[in-house]
Amino acid sequence: RTIKKYGKGTILTIKRELRQYQLTITEFQVDTFLAIDFTGDNIKGRSEYFLEEKNHGTFLRHLYMLELKERNKIFKIFTKKRLTNELAALKEWIEKSGLII
Repeated sequence: RTIKKYGKGTILTIKRELRQYQLTITEFQVDTFLAIDFTGDNIKGRSEYFLEEKNHGTFLRHLYMLELKERNKIFKIFTKKRLTNELAALKEWIEKSGLII
């Protein structure tokens, strides 16, 4: 598992057994949303992370989803997290997600 920080071109590579998923952050705007395109073994998708400002910080709201299409199965993962650092929160979420790690 690696996160290489290249701004909008940030690439996350996730390996589990023989599978490898590569997620590329295509858009990264703190005040709007974080969009991710991901590809892997027969997997393609897009995930949008909408950020909402609240009194005590920035929160991830409503849609925090990875849709993995593999062998005719679709996995949708929804979570809500408070963000202090978007990439750190994303890395933490990916590490805790048993479906893709």
